[in-house]
Amino acid sequence: MALSFFTLNPPINFGSEIFDPIKLIITLSAVDQDAHIDLLEQLTDILLDEDKVKALLAAESSQAFLEISKW
Repeated sequence: MALSFFTLNPPINFGSEIFDPIKLIITLSAVDQDAHIDLLEQLTDILLDEDKVKALLAAESSQAFLEISKW
């Protein structure tokens, strides 16, 4: 399994009235249909924390990003 995070500066509009502009892209790869469930739960916990998301978007290095997310 793997996760990739991409922060976009400047943010990009993809044509969604609700979600534009996009500042963070997350990709997930899983080895089977069940293995990723725990990972998604952890990711959800992080993304529901507005302060943590703001800090992630402001991170200036991949190491800082990982420390904020506590992965």
